[in-house]
Amino acid sequence: MYKIHTILDIVVNNFRTNYIPDREISLDEGMLGWWGRLQFRVYNPGKITKYGILVWMVCESSIGYICNLQIYDGKCEPLTETVVFLLGAL
Repeated sequence: MYKIHTILDIVVNNFRTNYIPDREISLDEGMLGWWGRLQFRVYNPGKITKYGILVWMVCESSIGYICNLQIYDGKCEPLTETVVFLLGAL
C-alpha cells in the first residue's frame, strides 16, 4: 500500500473536493478483481468476483458517485472505526 498511498490520497481528495453529496448517502463494499499475488487479497465465494481487493466506499445514493473510500489491507479494524473514518471526511 505504501507504493500507491500518495496516488490514492490525491484521487480521494479529488473525489471530495469536486462534488458535494446530497443528504442520501450509502456505505457500500466493493471488490476489485485481482488474481495476482497480494498479501491482502480477499476470497469471497458468494460473489461473482471471488478473488480481489476489498474496498469500502461512501457513495451518493442517487447517482452512485464515490465520495470517500478505504482499501482493506488485511488489518482488522473494528467496523465502527472504519465507518467513522469514511464518514468523517464528509
